[in-house]
Amino acid sequence: MHDKQAHSKPIEELLSDFETHLKRGLTQVQAQERLAKFGANELTERPRPGFLALLWDQFKNFLVIILIIAAAISLALGEYVDSVAILFIVVLNAVVGVFQESKTQTKHLSRALGLQIIYFYCPMKERRGVTPSFC
Repeated sequence: MHDKQAHSKPIEELLSDFETHLKRGLTQVQAQERLAKFGANELTERPRPGFLALLWDQFKNFLVIILIIAAAISLALGEYVDSVAILFIVVLNAVVGVFQESKTQTKHLSRALGLQIIYFYCPMKERRGVTPSFC
């Protein structure tokens, strides 16, 4: 079912769409068939951007581009101290931005890997515990 309005449908209609029962849920056979058809219930991890991609992202900001242009104009006018100061701030901003972004990505990855929830379900009065990938 790929209905984007599923949240507003009545429960009976959803149960019919998903071919399941409110009290009993799926049978073991139905669960195995859906696992074979749709695959495991897992989120795929996007590849993490590399160092150069993170660095390039820091320079795509409009204000950073304005500062680089201002540094170039200062350099052309002979204001070497001003242009060096502006470029120093731009580079420092990029280094701090890359550091924070990589730290944030590492934190999110460690949270995702550390999350292991056990779900219980009772099809046909049989209580079983399964990991999230098999829910």
